[in-house]
Amino acid sequence: STGNTTTTISQHSYSIDTGVPTVSISIDPVTSDNIINIQEGSQALLTLTGTTIGAKQGDLVSFNLNGKTYSGNLANDGKFSINVTGADLLADSDRRFDVNLASTSSTGNTITTISQHSYSIDTGLPTVSIFIDPVTSDNIVNIQEGSQALLALTGTTIGAKQGDLVTLKLNGKTYTGNLAIDGRFLINVTGADLLADSDRRFDVNLATTSSTGNATTASIVHSYSIQKGLAFNSNPENMLIQMLDSDNNGRSEFEFVVNREATYDNVVNFYKVDDSTTGQITVNGISSRPSDTNYIALATTAGNVLSTVSNVLPSLAVANLTEVSRNLDFKSQTGFWMPYVHVSNTGETYFPYSSANKDKTDHFAHTRGADGFDYLLVEDLPYGGDNDFDDIIIRINHLS
Repeated sequence: STGNTTTTISQHSYSIDTGVPTVSISIDPVTSDNIINIQEGSQALLTLTGTTIGAKQGDLVSFNLNGKTYSGNLANDGKFSINVTGADLLADSDRRFDVNLASTSSTGNTITTISQHSYSIDTGLPTVSIFIDPVTSDNIVNIQEGSQALLALTGTTIGAKQGDLVTLKLNGKTYTGNLAIDGRFLINVTGADLLADSDRRFDVNLATTSSTGNATTASIVHSYSIQKGLAFNSNPENMLIQMLDSDNNGRSEFEFVVNREATYDNVVNFYKVDDSTTGQITVNGISSRPSDTNYIALATTAGNVLSTVSNVLPSLAVANLTEVSRNLDFKSQTGFWMPYVHVSNTGETYFPYSSANKDKTDHFAHTRGADGFDYLLVEDLPYGGDNDFDDIIIRINHLS
């Protein structure tokens, strides 16, 4: 205040930080194999992920894919997850994208780190072929084969792999199996389904995938034939007679030569069965098996017996110790027909299924003579009688 002058000095220090953060980006494969297949390319959303070092939560991650910009923010653990469309991954021309990460240091220095990621696409489908083996040695299913519980249908493939699913549709049923390591397959079906299938063919479908996961199917249709006319099994309970079906103009002509050596008056006729193995029948909507109490009545119902169905079967009755020959022309009669015998003197009716017979005994036998003809042999006495099976002998010759 009196004018004396003094100078006071205070010193201040500061720091310089021109360094930028050290940041790195690691991008995960776009899929498990880093290859986009057809299925992945069709997905509405695919998640692209990655991780960073040196950046902080909230930092912006962005990239351009197929001319579009996608972005997201880092999580607390330095990872990012951004959804894109599979279509953009497929459509991107160079199959790569640059990931940009903008980060700042604690002093505000900003740096942008870029990492490029490439990927592949595979939209190719496997080239697959299927070959079906004949259903039997001659590709014709006869009665013996048709009565089997299981028949193995086989084939081979090219271009498919072990474990691929093979689906076979037969007679309205679906059968499946898997390819073996050699590309072959074996699927068991019932002989009854092969006989019953209306168009005598089945569809085989194979589903396979490429190494990158592209799925495709291959299909083939296999046709076969069934034995026409007459066929017998050596088993008394499988003496089936199968009529020609419509692929031969619905006609099948047989010659029946009937011999009788019995006191009883016997008449042989034929009735229709649904199932060659079980003997099941269905008449007027009612199903029955040989062991059922209503089997005899249903089996011999008008409409299920050949003579009343076709009106072409004259009586296969003959006087004792005589022979009669009948030529029968079956028209439009398909399916399985079993013989039965009615013994007029006793009122008994016997079927090839012993469980249907009152005495639970076999009354039919079959043999093939040295002349090449099939012979149907009948025993008309209860409980097998003398078991000579010569009371009625019918020689059956399939003419056409």
